[in-house]
Amino acid sequence: MQVTRCLCGSEIAKEIRLVVRISGDHLSLEGLRRALYNFLFARANNGKFILQLGLNKHGRQPRAKKIEALLDRFGLERDEGPGTGGPYAPYSVAKRLKIYADVVERLIDTGLAYRCFCCTETWKEVDPVKKEPAKLLPCSRECFTKTRSESRSMALDGLLHVVRLRIPNRAYLYQDVVHGQLSKHLPAMDQLLLRPDFMPTSFFADTVDNYTLCASHHVASSSRDFFHLPICDALQWYLPTFINIGSLRLRSGSRLLTYNNARNYVRTYSSVHDLSILNFLLSGRGLRKSSDRNGRLYSIDEMIAQFDISTITSNALMINTYKLMKPERQETLLEQQLELDEEVRLFDMFDKNLFEDMKFTDSLSKS
Repeated sequence: MQVTRCLCGSEIAKEIRLVVRISGDHLSLEGLRRALYNFLFARANNGKFILQLGLNKHGRQPRAKKIEALLDRFGLERDEGPGTGGPYAPYSVAKRLKIYADVVERLIDTGLAYRCFCCTETWKEVDPVKKEPAKLLPCSRECFTKTRSESRSMALDGLLHVVRLRIPNRAYLYQDVVHGQLSKHLPAMDQLLLRPDFMPTSFFADTVDNYTLCASHHVASSSRDFFHLPICDALQWYLPTFINIGSLRLRSGSRLLTYNNARNYVRTYSSVHDLSILNFLLSGRGLRKSSDRNGRLYSIDEMIAQFDISTITSNALMINTYKLMKPERQETLLEQQLELDEEVRLFDMFDKNLFEDMKFTDSLSKS
């Protein structure tokens, strides 16, 4: 499939189109939240909600039927996607590798990207603790100084390499659905575009898919979403209008949850009502205030009817997962948390006392 300019950029679009990419079989709360905002904005504006299957950290595609069943469970019906079809198929990152490769070549030609030959075969090794592939280290040989012909020749010879994006130190203009035209400054840095197995990184796949699937808007919840800006600028692509919903930070009691914590994933809350989860993830952001709710949950149809983009802020949203647990489960977890907090407090006291003892002993030895 050849990449061509879609006549449906954010400034000239006649149709609202939002693409959500889901990369794992186990949908995270953050992934569900992004899908929900994509769905609500599309439905509230008579637009289309599109599902794109991404790749997980091991380079594998999630099972389409499982993801679609999960979205169906929450009432998030797709207009286009792997099981639904559509005019811009395939709706899968794994089946669009030729598209990403073509875009990479264009970026290399513009000088914004370069091939890096610093990686070794060890990149495939799985970290025994994190159970995921080791991170690729930054370029250490100044591979970007190679000429394009030299770099291409080395790649054709089969030398293992990645492709990196050289982001210049400058500001970019973009359109925000709430605040209008804004400016985002990006410092000079390198970001990975293609891994040694030619699989694209998530932000790069998002950027290309937004363009080739003719997305009119993009729901942003991470600083990495702004890496779209230099790519679109270099290739003179239209840029979708941003809907900045802010990042989601989950905590359990007083602890922030790490990404791989089970409480980050939807499957942990299988006993919780679907609408409870959706209302929990919105936390009022994106809905008009109503005085007659009396604590009642919004249904999907009510969410669409009450959707108000002006109530969304880009500030990080921190919410406590205890609110999603059953009362008896909450009580058990709270007891465990209190025990853990006490252990941490005692450990801190021990460390402090030990430090004071060391200072006292040191002063005696000097005297």
